[in-house]
Amino acid sequence: MRTLHVDVAIIGAGTAGLNARRQVEKAGRRALLIESGPYGTMCARVGCMPSKLLIAAADAAYEVRGAGRFGVRVPDGVRVDGRAVTTRVRAERDRFVGFVVGDTEAIPAAQRLRGRARFVGPSSLEVHSEDDPDEVVRVEARAIVVATGSAHVVPPPFAAIRDHIMVNDDVFNLEDLPASLAVIGTGVIGLELGQALARLGVAVDLFNASRFLGPFTDPEVQRVTRAVPIFLAGDVSGHRAVLHEAADEGQIAGANAAAWPDVGVHERRTTLAIAFTDPQMALVGTPWRLLDLATVEIGEASYDDQGRARIAGRNRGLVRLYAERQGCRLIGAEMFGPHMEHLAHLLAWAVQEGMTVQRALRMPFYHPVYEEGLRTALRELAAKLQVTGECACEDTAEAPGA
Repeated sequence: MRTLHVDVAIIGAGTAGLNARRQVEKAGRRALLIESGPYGTMCARVGCMPSKLLIAAADAAYEVRGAGRFGVRVPDGVRVDGRAVTTRVRAERDRFVGFVVGDTEAIPAAQRLRGRARFVGPSSLEVHSEDDPDEVVRVEARAIVVATGSAHVVPPPFAAIRDHIMVNDDVFNLEDLPASLAVIGTGVIGLELGQALARLGVAVDLFNASRFLGPFTDPEVQRVTRAVPIFLAGDVSGHRAVLHEAADEGQIAGANAAAWPDVGVHERRTTLAIAFTDPQMALVGTPWRLLDLATVEIGEASYDDQGRARIAGRNRGLVRLYAERQGCRLIGAEMFGPHMEHLAHLLAWAVQEGMTVQRALRMPFYHPVYEEGLRTALRELAAKLQVTGECACEDTAEAPGA
């Protein structure tokens, strides 16, 4: 058994592990990256990128089918070529994966180890090599970062029909679209893939133990979501389980591991979660379930009759903004409607910068745009907060259909 001595051992070569390694390198420490499976992040292989490829095809089919409402006639209707769709998804997915694999394999070989690691001490690992099944490598490290990701679990009641069950990873290896599909669970991943496949002509049924869809905690936004016979979806399955959060957590873990034992508290970015459904779903900052309703005010705007949304035939949804009564600072939002991915970023920046409602209303708003819905909600907040004196609102702009 050979022994390797390193400053930081990192188990897992996904997004978090790669970012941890970068931080260790920046700190001038020696890192060892350990991976038992294929290189390539979950995002590239079975997550963000291939799912958006499938959604892009689904959106194209949906837009063509709906062209008639704008007076655009499609005489021959829409025919989805399932094999062409899945071929493009696989090809582009492999292209994205290739970039990540190339970057990972560019790391010096001495800093990478292929095999399955197990702890044999507080700072000691044994790695059973994948290149040589008879070789076991002992790794002694000053600190260890565990970034192994997650794995699918098929609930025991479904064990008898396991051969007929796909997990979401399997969707991106399909050679053709199925005629029908049952989606168990209306979390954001199931909703996203379910809606995309439905728009591509697959007969999709969704099953869930609860009547709620997606990640929302605000009961009013839940009510609007529940009222919509469509399929919704998103990217999160757990606490901040999205790529940019994994990247941040990897950097934080890597920096603390490199500095061990002098670890520090790192400021996290404002929580931002987006579900790429139609309508889109987004959560920013503090969710409704964590609000102290005695200390906050809530402003809302319906998108059912919002100007730009009505023009585009996408007039459905609700935005709810949360602000502190003391100080009038924006702290969060839950949003359901068209193009929420863009509005969510604006709000996340505002929340992270500690922007007040008054300050946000002094920002420019063009007309007609989806962002005017934010102004409507901000105006309601300003009225509820009764801002006066030095905090007086300077929003005087008026526009029709805002």
